[in-house]
Amino acid sequence: YGAEIISINDQPAKNVRDTVEVLFGDSNPATLECKRMNQDRLVGRAPVGKSMKIKFRNRGSADPVETTIVAVDDHYESFDKTTMGFVEPGPIVSYKILDPEKYGYLKMTDMGTDSASRAEHYQTFREAITEFNNAGSRGMILDLRVNRGGYDMLAAVLSGFFQTDTSLYEYNYLYDYDSHSFSINPYPVPHFKPANLGTYFNPNYPDGALFIEPSGQTFSKPVMVLVSPRAVSSGEGLPMILKRNPGNKIIGFHGTNGSFGILIGIPGIDQYYFFPSRSDMYIRFPWALSADKNLKVQIDSDSTMTGGVTPNILIPMTDSIMDLMYVDSIDVELNRAIQELNSLQGIGENATGSQDVILDQNYPNPAGENTVITFCLKQPSDVSLTVQDLYGRRVQTLLSGFQKPGKHSVTWETKGLASGLYIYKLQAAGRIVSRKMILR
Repeated sequence: YGAEIISINDQPAKNVRDTVEVLFGDSNPATLECKRMNQDRLVGRAPVGKSMKIKFRNRGSADPVETTIVAVDDHYESFDKTTMGFVEPGPIVSYKILDPEKYGYLKMTDMGTDSASRAEHYQTFREAITEFNNAGSRGMILDLRVNRGGYDMLAAVLSGFFQTDTSLYEYNYLYDYDSHSFSINPYPVPHFKPANLGTYFNPNYPDGALFIEPSGQTFSKPVMVLVSPRAVSSGEGLPMILKRNPGNKIIGFHGTNGSFGILIGIPGIDQYYFFPSRSDMYIRFPWALSADKNLKVQIDSDSTMTGGVTPNILIPMTDSIMDLMYVDSIDVELNRAIQELNSLQGIGENATGSQDVILDQNYPNPAGENTVITFCLKQPSDVSLTVQDLYGRRVQTLLSGFQKPGKHSVTWETKGLASGLYIYKLQAAGRIVSRKMILR
């Protein structure tokens, strides 16, 4: 894996990639980023028996290699394995407490397909927030990397767990096919009612408006939201709302899909089709947009294919990252979220001796072939002192076992390790303390 394709049939690979049509892909991309990802996966597809000359360069090699490949019928196996579709096995909503940091982790793969699933998803989400608050979680990771969307009203009511005031989620901004203009939906918009897990209309809200209402049990700690192009439609709504709080962060290799248009009908207004009636093959398109209070379009990509929710923390796809993913089977995005939460919590910034656990900066720093790490305990405790890289991969365990109160020093021999930034972490007396060091 990780080889660089230089040319296809003697043409620059990028030029060939840009000619690939994606209309009949399994997920129509809305952003330019998503389109290029689909083009990358489809560029090698061709009629059975057709040949293609490829020039590529393997990782770590200076010399390119040329070969010819021939298209075979793999019964769509390679197509399915690279899908950008939105279905993922397992429960729709799942959650747990991550040890040892005690951060809450919640994964959600759709926003409800009917009233029963909508109610069930809300209940499980509420249970997760309650458990995170009861456990004293100092942060939360919301995994929406695969979320096919569903009900906007569910995305809106779930947003209420993260704020204490009522605010606008969206206006339904309708497109009039005859006048070629937009106007606000002239009908009231239903809202989710937690008391009976049903819906209701609030007469105090303007027509066409969907609001976020406080849940009464707010999670007020930082939230790291994991996203990808497989977060689509109302699955992009929660990232949109949470990003408004600067204490939260959106993390991913790529942004969301940028397909936020409204397809579900409302009374008196039908969806638009390019054929008079639905048949075996038809094409439909969104008849409404999601707009903010200034009637500015939210999330949907524009004529330049710019849209979606863009990560605050965009992880680069480098060789070392691919090694972590495909050799070490590490969830890089999840580990990056944990690292960011640790940083936001100020873990490791011990300035006084009034705490039970004090972890000093290593010396020397930057480190050469060895460096000394010193820590102090005010009471006896089981201790774990480890070193990891920036993506959470454990490099070495320096100390593990029972230690007496007082000052302790450990020497780390760094010979043979790559230069760069490392994190050393101390767990003792129920605390987790970490600091960063530089290895020359």
